[in-house]
Amino acid sequence: MDKMKITVLLNACPVDEWVFRFLGRLTEIPGLETGLQWICPADEPCHDSGVVYRFHFRLDKSLFGKAFRQYTPDDIRAIPGLQFFPPVPSVQAAMHKEYPADLVINLSEQPAVGPHPQFGTWQCLTAGNTGPVKGLARSIYKALTHSIHVLSLELECSTNDGPRRIVCTSVVPAEVNSLIFNINNVGSVFGRMMIRELRHLIQQGDSFALMVQKDHNESIQPVANDLHSNLMAGIHLVNLLMRYGMKRLRSTDRWRWHLLYGSSASPLSIEVSSFTELFPPEDRFWADPFVIREPERTCIFVEEVEFTKNKGIIRLIELDANGRMTASRNILEKPYHLSYPFVFRHDDQLFMVPETSENRTIELYSSRHPEGPWSFEMNLMEQVRAKDTTLFRHNGKWWMFTSMKDPEGGPDFEELFLYWADDFRTTRWNPHPLNPVSSDIRTSRPAGMLFYHDSQLIRPSQDCSVRYGRALNFNRILELSETGFREERISTLEADWKPGLKGLHTFNADGDFYIVDAYFY
Repeated sequence: MDKMKITVLLNACPVDEWVFRFLGRLTEIPGLETGLQWICPADEPCHDSGVVYRFHFRLDKSLFGKAFRQYTPDDIRAIPGLQFFPPVPSVQAAMHKEYPADLVINLSEQPAVGPHPQFGTWQCLTAGNTGPVKGLARSIYKALTHSIHVLSLELECSTNDGPRRIVCTSVVPAEVNSLIFNINNVGSVFGRMMIRELRHLIQQGDSFALMVQKDHNESIQPVANDLHSNLMAGIHLVNLLMRYGMKRLRSTDRWRWHLLYGSSASPLSIEVSSFTELFPPEDRFWADPFVIREPERTCIFVEEVEFTKNKGIIRLIELDANGRMTASRNILEKPYHLSYPFVFRHDDQLFMVPETSENRTIELYSSRHPEGPWSFEMNLMEQVRAKDTTLFRHNGKWWMFTSMKDPEGGPDFEELFLYWADDFRTTRWNPHPLNPVSSDIRTSRPAGMLFYHDSQLIRPSQDCSVRYGRALNFNRILELSETGFREERISTLEADWKPGLKGLHTFNADGDFYIVDAYFY
């Protein structure tokens, strides 16, 4: 198709950094022609906020957002490749203007009610888990008020011939201490979502609309813009100061990860309270356990971090037939951090894919014996920041599940990426067309080896919504193919069997031997 024409609607006010970066990235997409329409309402100021809110914002910036920056309309006009249209007083006036746009992206504070162009009008909607709210600042303020730990994001498409549709969704962590952090984080996620979907739209054209079929049944509705009042801002300010003080008091606490192992009738209903606890020495922690059982011993592979070094190595812990620890040794160490020692057998040989994101690689090692020596085989991927990479063979292909950090920034554990290959010893991993196949801080990040239970394929994952490694999920995979992926969460394992526990984030098994990690501080 010819170049796609899009028009971005934007208030003629200073904008946050994510908007500025998003506009710059738009001009770099081949096959796209971008115009910007300023919205200049005559009776609405750019900053509708009270004195207390402004003081709160400055305090927030001094504590959490020293690098926070806003960009003026003059800064935006300096972005090369943008076409600028004369200002109009409202979004409604812009939607009735006659200019050749195939798609409108509405980043203003006003709703777009049509008429819509060929591919509709995209809007970014946010909601906390206490109820729907429209508007980035308003939803974040509501999250701060209620100590919400996640924000639901939706990229919505409105068209002339049907109900509103959801283009894509994400669930991201909400930093309950900082408005600025959330603005930057949520905005950058929206920017990534729109860039990805625009590339899909350019590639697929008219067929893209057929893929966006989910009805917007639980619509996020506008609310009165009263959250910048002095009363509400005062409540947020008090909450901020109290939470910030508690965070500073806990900042010196060390996370103490340890292991728990045992057996159960079902991996989906394990009673961790009955498991045997295995604690590391006081000067370190053990986490991310994987297990290989042999006739006379059980081999447990863990990430070990000494507190004074703060760098992970891979350690092997051996248990005898009675479950007693008989040996512990360092089996793999690099100049960079290692963790999540994903170990599996294939053709009578052991292979390991440890997490090496600090080195920007996904590395493969092999050995004949659990204790080694472990030999470097190859880099499966390079120039990536991948976390907790997990391989699985299914229907004659190898599948790679991994959490990746976007090159443009953002968290590295809220999105799940999927790749496939005919053999795992290759650099030619094919990206899944739906990548990221999951964008949800509650369920995306891998937490152990996939396994079958009652003929169902189960994928363990982490729930990092409140804090890192808060809980462990078991997700049933409903579809896994070169063109499709679907899963549903069927159970969650909470760290609630002992006072003081804060979370757990890895589950693995070999036969009826189950092992998890848990932590407290």
